Amino acid sequence: MAHLIEVNVAEGLEGQLPADLDLSLIEQAIIAVLQAEAQAAPLEVGVLITDDQHIHVLNRDYR
Repeated sequence: MAHLIEVNVAEGLEGQLPADLDLSLIEQAIIAVLQAEAQAAPLEVGVLITDDQHIHVLNRDYR
């Protein structure tokens, strides 16, 4: 089973995140959930680290 997992940081936020933020931990958490749910079919999971303003834009555009 090969899941596609992408964890991205929104443009412009790179310097605003805590220095000790480990994006690989987010990927590991996703993998743990997929394993706990016994998800066999390949899935695509995307996570975007962003700010409130960008979330409002995404909600407006995709709702």
